[in-house]
Amino acid sequence: NIDTVLTPTMVNGHDSYSKIIHKCEKNKIIFKIVSPESENLLRFSYIRDMAGISVYTPPRRKIKFIKKFFKRGFDIVGSSLALILLSPLFLLISIAIFIEDGLPIFFSQKRALVKGKNEFLFYKFRSMVKNAEDQQDELYKINETTGGLFRVEDDPRVTKVGKFIRKFSLDELPQFYNVLRGDMS
Repeated sequence: NIDTVLTPTMVNGHDSYSKIIHKCEKNKIIFKIVSPESENLLRFSYIRDMAGISVYTPPRRKIKFIKKFFKRGFDIVGSSLALILLSPLFLLISIAIFIEDGLPIFFSQKRALVKGKNEFLFYKFRSMVKNAEDQQDELYKINETTGGLFRVEDDPRVTKVGKFIRKFSLDELPQFYNVLRGDMS
């Protein structure tokens, strides 16, 4: 008649921990840990408060799979609809960028949402002149931030169309393609 296993620490490392979790899941027993080893536990657990004590609960795999399935489905349906419904706006912005500064219409950059995870190409409408990255070194003299960040109030590299699409965050619309591909959510 065991309904919950509560242990004060990880038992003999990760392998034993996984075996105990598996046995508990198989027998429909709730498994919880009270432990000072929070760094190890936080990587694969949920934290709950029980009478002022932090209790670490491993994630339930079935629910995690179902959540991922529906989340991905929502991403596919939502981004597809957004791309279809916003396609006239995409066309107008593309024409405006082309007329003002020619090709390319899109700006892409390698990004990684989580450190150590796969990089992907992140897309935006191009809001700066074509050789904007080459001009950045010259603009460091008037950089308004410190460290690795770069910000200039009225950046001369931003085009007229770029100012408009940035003002209304329209330069971000191509990211729906990243969502459709599964790079972002």
